[in-house]
Amino acid sequence: MNKIMITGRLTKDIEVYNSEKTTVGKFTLANDIGYGDNKKTNFFKCVCFGNIVEVMNKYTSKGSKILICGELQEDNYTDKNGNKHNDVNIVVNEVEFLEKKKE
Repeated sequence: MNKIMITGRLTKDIEVYNSEKTTVGKFTLANDIGYGDNKKTNFFKCVCFGNIVEVMNKYTSKGSKILICGELQEDNYTDKNGNKHNDVNIVVNEVEFLEKKKE
């Protein structure tokens, strides 16, 4: 099983890309853990597709608090300089809005 649920705030507006097959959205979710001097913020790269992108683009903006459910996906690649990279993204299957969009 590969499932993750996280609440957090968008670090900026969702980036929307249109491909031949579907609409793709990318965003980063900031998630705070701990309290006081032990507080830490994690930043999760997220990707979503289709209707989720359209709804997020309409109802969220930078700073919006949301809950996401999805799967972790590893992406290994080599750039044009020969450097190897390993990224982990959350592929979002569900999103719940925890507050209204700010005007």
